[in-house]
Amino acid sequence: MTDTTATDTSTDTTVDDKGATSTTDTNTTDAGKTFSQADLDRIVAERVGRERAKYADYADVKKKAAAAMTEQERAVAEAEARGKTTATEAANARVARAELKAAAKDAEVAKATLDGFLAYADLTKFVGADGEPDDKAIAAVVKQLAGDKRAPDFDGGARQSASKTTDMNQLIRQKAGLA
Repeated sequence: MTDTTATDTSTDTTVDDKGATSTTDTNTTDAGKTFSQADLDRIVAERVGRERAKYADYADVKKKAAAAMTEQERAVAEAEARGKTTATEAANARVARAELKAAAKDAEVAKATLDGFLAYADLTKFVGADGEPDDKAIAAVVKQLAGDKRAPDFDGGARQSASKTTDMNQLIRQKAGLA
């Protein structure tokens, strides 16, 4: 960027980004003073020096701000990771609970039995690292909760005839120890 300033209509002074100046002639101010190129360079250098002194610690402040931003960004990333982990664990627990309920319903597990189990169970054990339900673990638990579900046998087994006939009086005597 180049700034052009004129103190007189016949003289131009240019100052570049680094503070270097160049003029073509001797400059005159409105008060009638005449400055040589050396005087103008000295004045500009002093002014640039004052401006640089104002912002001398800018690099340090910028480094501190970058370090602080890095810590803040790190803290934000850690908080986001914790939030994501918590949300994932909660979602996995809901998935495991739903899978257990569905499997228990299919196996005709009593609702009270299932609710008692779910109240104390660590549902994260029923979800894999990939977030998918562990079907084998769920099936094993439901099988234990269901117990032996064989239909009761009312047949009584094979028929046998009584070896000897007894009457009621004989049974009473045997139980009393008289016979």
